[in-house]
Amino acid sequence: MLYGRYWKPTDETDVAKILKRVEAMTFTECLAFIKTAEQAQCDLYARPWGSKMLTPLEKEARIHEEYAPFYQAMTDPDCDLTSIKQVISGEMIAMMFQEYGTNYYDDRRVLMAYVEDETKNITQWPAIRYACEWHPRHTELVKIRNRVEEESWDNA
Repeated sequence: MLYGRYWKPTDETDVAKILKRVEAMTFTECLAFIKTAEQAQCDLYARPWGSKMLTPLEKEARIHEEYAPFYQAMTDPDCDLTSIKQVISGEMIAMMFQEYGTNYYDDRRVLMAYVEDETKNITQWPAIRYACEWHPRHTELVKIRNRVEEESWDNA
């Protein structure tokens, strides 16, 4: 069902903004985005081991396997980034329309702040999205996320 009460013909939809921002990403930005996503996923499985946080080897190996096709495609000199950009866009768009989680609206606001402000490093998004207070390496990411979220509410 379409709701047009707040729609204006001059407004660009959030999906269109995401597609436009990701389309403008360079090879290096796509690679950085994928590496950040991979590291963020590894960090989700990290457990304390002495004074360090380590990801169990079997989980880390599985995560690296999941990301290997992206790296393999990007080593090809004739790599067409279209399909990689579609995957990145799809991940962001899927997050926009999830119907669960306690941080749904906050995640959406932070994502759109990264999409709409070209001075923000879009390749940080996966790390920012999955930043958690229990992981010692994420303290700065949590601060960034909270600052961006507060700014987005202030600008609303």
